[in-house]
Amino acid sequence: MEARIARLEADVAHLRDDVSDIRDNVRTLRDRMEAKFDAVNGALSALKDLIIGTRSELGAQIAGDKLELTTGQSELATRIEGVRSDLTARIEGVRSDLTARIEGVRSDLTARIEGVRSDLTVQIEGVKRDLAAAVATLKSEIAATKVWMLLLHFALAASLLGTMARGFGWI
Repeated sequence: MEARIARLEADVAHLRDDVSDIRDNVRTLRDRMEAKFDAVNGALSALKDLIIGTRSELGAQIAGDKLELTTGQSELATRIEGVRSDLTARIEGVRSDLTARIEGVRSDLTARIEGVRSDLTVQIEGVKRDLAAAVATLKSEIAATKVWMLLLHFALAASLLGTMARGFGWI
């Protein structure tokens, strides 16, 4: 049993050595990590200062750009107003020219329409006269045909009565 205890004591001593080595390693690692954290904090601090400097530079640039944009806007507004007035004048010129042309075409078409109207009126009156003459001629021919038909009916009736009288022995 003594051998086992001796062996356990040797194992415990060995474990103590291992634990003390691990502690030394953890302390060394902790020291290195603190050094790294200090370096990272320094870099972050420098980066923060750089960002602040960049922000102030960008703010100044943006302010300058805003001033340039405001100046550019006023110049563009002036140019647009000039173009607007120029286009308005041109449109008014075109409008007056087109109005004059339209009035000319209107008067020309009115004159042509009146000429066509008078020509058609004369032609319609001629057709009315010709039609009235044709109707009068047709009426006289119908009247003559009525007389002829009446005489034809009398002749037919007379011949029929004569034939009947001969057939019945009246003649």
